[in-house]
Amino acid sequence: MADLDLSKNQVTDIGLKILAQSLSCNKSILYLNLAQNKIKEEGFPELVETLKNNTSVLEISLGGNIISNDGIAILSEMLPFNKTLRHLDLSRNAFNDSGFDTFAEALGSNEGLTFLDIAKNKEVTDEGALLVFCEALTRNKKLQTIDLTGLTVRKPFLKQNFDQALKRNITLQEVIGKIPSNIIGAELEQNIMIEREVLPLY
Repeated sequence: MADLDLSKNQVTDIGLKILAQSLSCNKSILYLNLAQNKIKEEGFPELVETLKNNTSVLEISLGGNIISNDGIAILSEMLPFNKTLRHLDLSRNAFNDSGFDTFAEALGSNEGLTFLDIAKNKEVTDEGALLVFCEALTRNKKLQTIDLTGLTVRKPFLKQNFDQALKRNITLQEVIGKIPSNIIGAELEQNIMIEREVLPLY
């Protein structure tokens, strides 16, 4: 079984602990959907330990849970170790700047994720954790798409922080959300060109 869909199943932290233990000896699951459950924080230590060594799971959806600041901070501990996970959905949760800044910092050393969804986490702001994300972006060499739908991302932040970070990043190609394309569009287009025309030469 490659696709395990447990969305909308009232899964709690206790259920997540049990699932993490099962994943530790399962190499067939590639896609794990845990969206719209009741996961908060207590199940993440077990999941993190599993993901540190997992080489099969490509996609995890945790959107629509109640992941706290402690939960997202614990989850970030797997980022420097896991090189397999490509797609992570953290949209519509309960963390804010105080939690996501830890995750964003760890993202700088991650070598796996290409798609990150933090949409509709309205307490993640361009005066807080998104500043940390921009700094991490200068070190990250894998992320291609980030979904910022529903977050307040203002023009001064885009010009002074995001655009400057993109000048030192060659992988990010798409930012989903109400983002003025005239500010960062040129840098994103350049990264698309690099992947299409330059990287194949090496």
